[in-house]
Amino acid sequence: MKVGLVGFGMVAERFHVPLLRAQERLQLTHVVERHQDRSRGLTPSVITLRNVEELWESEVDLVVILTPNETHFDLAEQALRSGKHVVIDKPFTVTSAQADRLISRARDAERLLTVFHNRRWDNDFLTVRDLLEQGVLGRLRRFESRWERYRPLPKGGWREQPKDGSGVLYDLGSHLMDQTLTLFGKPRRLFAHLQTQREGVKAVDCFDLHLDYGEHQVHLHSDCLTAAPSFRFALHGEAASFVKRGLDPQEDALAAGGTPGSVGWGEEPQESWGELHTLGPEGIGCRRIPSRRGDYTEFYRNLAAALAGEEALHVSAEQARDVILALELAVWSHQQGGWVDWPSRAGTA
Repeated sequence: MKVGLVGFGMVAERFHVPLLRAQERLQLTHVVERHQDRSRGLTPSVITLRNVEELWESEVDLVVILTPNETHFDLAEQALRSGKHVVIDKPFTVTSAQADRLISRARDAERLLTVFHNRRWDNDFLTVRDLLEQGVLGRLRRFESRWERYRPLPKGGWREQPKDGSGVLYDLGSHLMDQTLTLFGKPRRLFAHLQTQREGVKAVDCFDLHLDYGEHQVHLHSDCLTAAPSFRFALHGEAASFVKRGLDPQEDALAAGGTPGSVGWGEEPQESWGELHTLGPEGIGCRRIPSRRGDYTEFYRNLAAALAGEEALHVSAEQARDVILALELAVWSHQQGGWVDWPSRAGTA
């Protein structure tokens, strides 16, 4: 399968190019760069194009869209119309209505449509998923997921401008929301408080989202002014608590030029493992839980298998649509200053 990229920035260099290289069944052949030739430095054999129309007319089978969020819908619709399978880097679209339209277009064209929610293969998330499936925590009562950064000086990019789909809510929020919906499905209702904390930033750069699941509650948080991060995950059940600090090592490994899938890839040292706290005869005890090996290569491996008709997509377009719906509800909740019910017609597929 021949692959073409639309856009070639940090996300392409750090994530998609090395992950595509790891798949023998997918070959990167074309890149759309309007003004530069950066892609040739990484992939000398790639054909550089100056406009997307040339890509639609090319022999590529799969298009990966890596442009600013507000452009995702139009470019994906054009790609589907031209008969291409499509991957969109998260977030899927700006609105759930746009997502529904793309889903319908892909179905009519009999083409695969998916979204790069790579954080489903973070080592910490995989570990948390295992603990929940094994019932180690007993009946879950509270789930917290935090992604804290310290970036007091704005970078000045489009993500910090008041554009559709910009800001931390659509950036990191889409990751946290996708993980939450993957674990628990749709909530009963949602409450959000959104902020812009840093001077010079025009988009949301801090959020607190609360999701009500009845028996358990979920709290999602992200900001750019935390110099001493607390934890990445904290789960509290009737039998135990689990706390995981730090971030999955794969992004740093990719930034350093590591090879995805190589020996030791995605593995974490013991001192970084999460802590399981349980009540014993002598009080509350703590032990380390080995982290699962993270593996972003699974996204494109599964996609190649799905293109060959061998597997279903891990990340369905319907699931990605529900993430966007949740972010829309978060904005609505903040504007109304109260809880918002999950629409009864919507569900996580």
